[in-house]
Amino acid sequence: MKLLRTEEVAKILSFTPKKVRQMLASGEIPSVKIGGEYRVIDIELNNFIENQRVAA
Repeated sequence: MKLLRTEEVAKILSFTPKKVRQMLASGEIPSVKIGGEYRVIDIELNNFIENQRVAA
């Protein structure tokens, strides 16, 4: 298990850090808050990405 910082998640998703913070705050991407900063468990990010698939 690895905890990813907001900037790392933004890079993986090709989003801005601001957009990722909004998604974390709304609960759209599951996260934990440590020391006032959001962290995303790598497995949870993988699950989020898998759930974004659309039918071809």
